[in-house]
Amino acid sequence: MRLCWEPRVGENVSNTDAMLRLFDAIPDRNFGAVLDTGHQNAQKEILPLSIEKLRDRIFYVDVSDKDGRTNTHLPLEQETIDWEGVFLALKKHQFNGYVAIDVGHIPKIDEAYVRSKIFLEDLAQRLGL
Repeated sequence: MRLCWEPRVGENVSNTDAMLRLFDAIPDRNFGAVLDTGHQNAQKEILPLSIEKLRDRIFYVDVSDKDGRTNTHLPLEQETIDWEGVFLALKKHQFNGYVAIDVGHIPKIDEAYVRSKIFLEDLAQRLGL
């Protein structure tokens, strides 16, 4: 069985480097990370660099945009995240797990999910994913 941990703003494991230290303490290869783009962007992480550090220990990707001022999970087309850089880095490390859209605390949430899905599909086609 695999287990993955999600670094989150304000928690003991809040960023990529803290996740790496947790991997040092728990060296089991069935223990991995959730790459949550919204939370890590709020931490001011450079997401493609986070992916380089975590490499094949990313088991799941949770996508939303977030500017860090609030905990609002914004649709992907907000463009505060380098989505091309994120998905090219995931491709480089042969990520083949699930990608979940996680928008919330916004008006017209159904429309936001649909727009985010279309955004991801267009990105995947452009990048050959």
